[in-house]
Amino acid sequence: MTDYKEASFADAVAWPRRPGIWRRFLAALIDYLVILIALYLLVGALFLLTNGGVKGSFWLNWKLCQEGTVHGAPTLARYDWQVCRTSVLGLPVAIWSVGTAPGSKPGETSSISIDLDSQGNFRPAALDLGFLELIALAIRTAARNRLASQRAVHRSA
Repeated sequence: MTDYKEASFADAVAWPRRPGIWRRFLAALIDYLVILIALYLLVGALFLLTNGGVKGSFWLNWKLCQEGTVHGAPTLARYDWQVCRTSVLGLPVAIWSVGTAPGSKPGETSSISIDLDSQGNFRPAALDLGFLELIALAIRTAARNRLASQRAVHRSA
């Protein structure tokens, strides 16, 4: 009985153990998903407010494409068009059209991509906020490391 009590006391004293590789990986994945959902909601709101002037192309995305047609531009009529949409919880984050040339030759541009506004009309350009993903993750990592170093200083004092 005493061996069990001594072992449980030793485990209790050494309780805040350093997490293993899988726990750290899971924590990083959860951090990434929380940041990604927040960024998707921010970019989705900006997409609607700017009528497609702001879009988001993040590393993890859900892209849905469907066949489309282009009216009025004979130079674009030779492409087979698809309209693609990225959204989160039904909130659009990016809408664009991809045209693929049938029977293109090597070295020739075989497809083009054009941004669309929220009504499906061509847009000359849209600001892509996909770079915010890396900045937010870097800030989160720096904050976590700073917090960990402050805890280490307080423990040693």
